[in-house]
Amino acid sequence: VQEPGTRITAGEAGLSSLSSPAFIEIEPGKYRMYYSTLAMPGEGPGGKQIGSATSTDLLAWTVEPGFRLGEGAAVLTDSAEHPFPVKGPDGSTYLFYGKFTGPGTGEEGLYRAVSQDGVLFTEEAYTGLRMANDPDILTKPDGEQLIYYGSFSPEVGGMILAATCTGW
Repeated sequence: VQEPGTRITAGEAGLSSLSSPAFIEIEPGKYRMYYSTLAMPGEGPGGKQIGSATSTDLLAWTVEPGFRLGEGAAVLTDSAEHPFPVKGPDGSTYLFYGKFTGPGTGEEGLYRAVSQDGVLFTEEAYTGLRMANDPDILTKPDGEQLIYYGSFSPEVGGMILAATCTGW
């Protein structure tokens, strides 16, 4: 059943479009949502941003100023989209996301950034998953973590793939 009301608008988030909400509990009863610019049909790569908001009831959200990744972020200013947060073993936040900045600008695909407070992301690493986006991570009962992601090839079209997460 759809809850009445809007959680966050693009205007409140400081974006022209809004998509891809993903959540993490940052302390008991307090949550952070990460979201990104929505890629519009016909747009080229690049120019995407990731922002965040917090909530204690998962319905009323307070947008946090600035951007976590992308233009306007404090450190990692390359295009970033479709975030997925994971709590690290040391309490840090790992944010997985797609990075597509255009031909000749570096490896495009799935990246991982690290933050101690979930707001300021200062370290970034390429996962090795080329042309990967829309990540979601599942922890199996044995502790192994699988990352599911979307990809594309001209021969097949869109597809869902999986990889084992190692070396956080």
